[in-house]
Amino acid sequence: MDRLNQIALSRLNQVEQAVERGIDYLRHHQHPNGEFCCYRALDRRMQEQCTPDSVAAPTAIIANTLLGLNDHPKVSAVLVRAVSFLDYQMMRGGACNYYTLRNPLFPLCPPDVDSTVHVGALFDALNVDYPRADMRSLLLLNQGDNGALYTWLILRPRPTLNRLYWRTGLRIVKRPFDSLLFWKKQGYRRTDVGKVINANALYYLGLSEATQPMLDYLVKLVHTKQETASDSWYRSPITFYYALGRLIDKGVRQLENVRPVVLERLLSHQQPDGLFGESPLETAQALSALIYWQGNPMVIERTATVLLAQQAKQGEWSRTVLLGREPGKTAGWGSEELTTGFCLEALTSYRNWLKKRETGKLSYTPIA
Repeated sequence: MDRLNQIALSRLNQVEQAVERGIDYLRHHQHPNGEFCCYRALDRRMQEQCTPDSVAAPTAIIANTLLGLNDHPKVSAVLVRAVSFLDYQMMRGGACNYYTLRNPLFPLCPPDVDSTVHVGALFDALNVDYPRADMRSLLLLNQGDNGALYTWLILRPRPTLNRLYWRTGLRIVKRPFDSLLFWKKQGYRRTDVGKVINANALYYLGLSEATQPMLDYLVKLVHTKQETASDSWYRSPITFYYALGRLIDKGVRQLENVRPVVLERLLSHQQPDGLFGESPLETAQALSALIYWQGNPMVIERTATVLLAQQAKQGEWSRTVLLGREPGKTAGWGSEELTTGFCLEALTSYRNWLKKRETGKLSYTPIA
């Protein structure tokens, strides 16, 4: 075996060991009911006023990041428990709430698009039976005039006889005063529209005549440099590039036209030490995005090296806020488990990328 093959094999072994340690960490930190721990805090690094919070969406997100490892027996067992938990949390017609049933905020918070599409995508990937047609109808009835989906599944001024739409939207009428206080305290708006949420929704719904306006909305954000503006739920622009990358990886080739712009802006978030943004979570999403968008192989290698070096002794990566509106003003959510899920997803993609490179099946088109 020549030296280059030895180096490649050593690198693959390093990645495999990191992935195994990460899987073991998640397996040992999954609750018996299938839920994963999540914390809420005011600061981005989650060091101040950090408390556990029972929320359903992070479990769905983590489970989706593990789908590339579903053939691993330990991961398969983790996913089975996660599906059981999420199936129990699902509301009428497939709608999903960010908070769990046992959270006091569950009755006050309406179901949302992001939680719903994460669960739907997971169930589709694992061939789990659920009210798919009802869920998709509910989502498309939440579409605004510009083609984008609103974040919250609530009643809006539109003519429809869909009974499920009305039953879902009228849910908050049961507690009008408490609901009003909830919206005010949490800082949410009924007209919230999330960039990443729409990318996630398009990933689940797929590209069609009905969802083409959603894609047009996302592409316009890139062309008009609005992707770095404040998102109603996801704080980092790197998450947006990652979410778009998932779409191009799924076959949405209309995004090829923005590839040079996305890669240029993504690289602008890399620090001198190779870390992207301010955390391993953003670095993991950046690594996945670089692979999805066919970034420079040297940058991919360096990013993977940095990410591997960030893994802690027990197999986890440090927590940081992923979900939330304004740092320091409203709470954000994150956990070691959530970060570790994204890191495992990125390293799995990197492992597959390495194998393609070694077999000569890797394609890379330099940006002019």
